[in-house]
Amino acid sequence: MSRAYDTIVFDLDGTLADTMPDVAYGVNQALGRMGFPPISFEQVKKAIGPGRDEFIKTIFPGEVNPDAKTFLSIFREIYWEHCLENTKLFEGMGGVLSDFRNLNLGVASNKPKIFTEKILDGLGIRPIFNEVMGPEDVTHAKPHPEMIIKIMERVEGEPSRTLFIGDTDKDILAGQKAGVGVCGVRYGYGAVEDIEQLKPDYLIRFPAELVEIVRNDGHKLNSDWGRNANR
Repeated sequence: MSRAYDTIVFDLDGTLADTMPDVAYGVNQALGRMGFPPISFEQVKKAIGPGRDEFIKTIFPGEVNPDAKTFLSIFREIYWEHCLENTKLFEGMGGVLSDFRNLNLGVASNKPKIFTEKILDGLGIRPIFNEVMGPEDVTHAKPHPEMIIKIMERVEGEPSRTLFIGDTDKDILAGQKAGVGVCGVRYGYGAVEDIEQLKPDYLIRFPAELVEIVRNDGHKLNSDWGRNANR
């Protein structure tokens, strides 16, 4: 079967898997131990994905100045024990990964790699990925393109044949800077309006749409972006 792309790279949180309930549990448990009130799921969603510094700034906005090192230590201890209690693949993603099983697959996440690997293992999908990249593997995390570029190098993928899928503006920027096909998702944690402003090649509502994108003739959708962005 002819495919438009043979290397597919996924963001993890909010793209490949719904990790938010377990992240929220860890965050609020850590906040409670430090004497802070809990925060909403919506605030947790905004904190997921940008990396450690933005994670802290989003959880502690304004004038609050916590001991970030202590908070992260407590959070990571709790999250390690609970990161698979409610985390699951987004509906339809299992079928997508099955369809892509003969392609080069990668994960590029700003989450510490030890957690990404544990989650992929726990979901039973780690063996299908050729490469998994975390912030420890690069000099610059997303929105820098380094993770995506490194994955392409390791699987000998070409930019024109690579598709990166993500749910935040930082993901879209990383893919665009890497020179690959870029697909934003509406079902994730990032603000859709931020993604729309960057005009990714594709913008999907459901994971199953990825199969059609990868199977098409490779024509990108920028010239007809409005129609496809609202499908």
